[in-house]
Amino acid sequence: MKRYIIKLSVAILAIGLLCVSCQEKPGNGDKPEQGLPKIELTEVTPLSGTIKAGFRITVKGEGWDEMTDEIYFQAGDDEESRTYISNSSIIFNEAKIAFGLFPSESVVGKSGINCYLTRGEEYEPYLLGENLTIECPTIADGWIPDAQFRSSLAAASDQIAVLFNEFGMIDVEGAAAITSVGDFFNLCDCQATSFAGIELFKNYAGPIYAWGCPNLVEADFSALTKMGNLNIDNCPMLKDLKLSPNTQYANLWNDPCLTRLDFSGEMNLDTVNLYENGKGPAVEYLDIRRDSNNPYGKGYVFPYFVAADNALIKINWWTLRSMWKDGNDNRPGGWLAIYKAWKEHNATIEVYSSDNMNELMMTIEKYSENPNALTDDGNREHIFE
Repeated sequence: MKRYIIKLSVAILAIGLLCVSCQEKPGNGDKPEQGLPKIELTEVTPLSGTIKAGFRITVKGEGWDEMTDEIYFQAGDDEESRTYISNSSIIFNEAKIAFGLFPSESVVGKSGINCYLTRGEEYEPYLLGENLTIECPTIADGWIPDAQFRSSLAAASDQIAVLFNEFGMIDVEGAAAITSVGDFFNLCDCQATSFAGIELFKNYAGPIYAWGCPNLVEADFSALTKMGNLNIDNCPMLKDLKLSPNTQYANLWNDPCLTRLDFSGEMNLDTVNLYENGKGPAVEYLDIRRDSNNPYGKGYVFPYFVAADNALIKINWWTLRSMWKDGNDNRPGGWLAIYKAWKEHNATIEVYSSDNMNELMMTIEKYSENPNALTDDGNREHIFE
């Protein structure tokens, strides 16, 4: 009886050890009580070559676990460079999975990148693709590079906000279809440094308001050929600006870095306000010539501005003879502004043919050279005698 009890105890102990062993070491492909299934993928088509961020990436195969699987990208063996795609961001299908990369991720724009599927820490990650090149999308693809500008675009209108996908890409065709967003396109107080990507709204036909943008350095509206008037004042860093060819009125006052302005290509521009209430840039270069083949008619640009010392002004002879004066010292406009630039700031005025804007007819003597070369009485006929 004693020997039987000893044998029974040994048997029970062996069974207990076996159960502990089973809990500590999952079986091959078996799902332990608290473990995860082994990664056993089949019919996988691996990723290769170049992948573009901002769009869905599809991997065909079977054996995915939609409850636990995650993806990560890594530069070679550098674990610090890992960019994870969470389980909730992966679309699972019986025969494939789909996921994507935000274009601002650290691995974008680099080569030698590997892609892995991981399922917890119990198993080695599964290599889905190696030595990949992750390409950054372009504006033409729908990528707005400045995050602050993306945010302002989405805030400008609900009809714009819905155009962005989960990776921050905007629907190019959808942007091109927008012709209006309420009374005006509101980009006021935008914190962006650049409006690069505004060209995607090429059929927008209303005004744009963008005053009070403290970091804005460049804004190019030249692709918006149907755009209306522009208000982009109180932007202390703005120094590179291109207008829409359809803009008639541009309010640019108190943009102190806009010191060199070429409006010779702005054929529809009627009035540009650079100075108001004693605030505005000291203009070093101002070109308001107009081509004789202007489809909008002869006309001329009527500027409100204050010149820097020794500024250069380029103008057609017809404009010089016809331009009237307006305003006062707080907002000098037209002939008054040009005359004050010449008399008070010793500006050089180059006069070009109205039939050929590239043909220089004469250079008016500076005030320091001949104080009688111009008068402010509106009679400029003697200049051409």
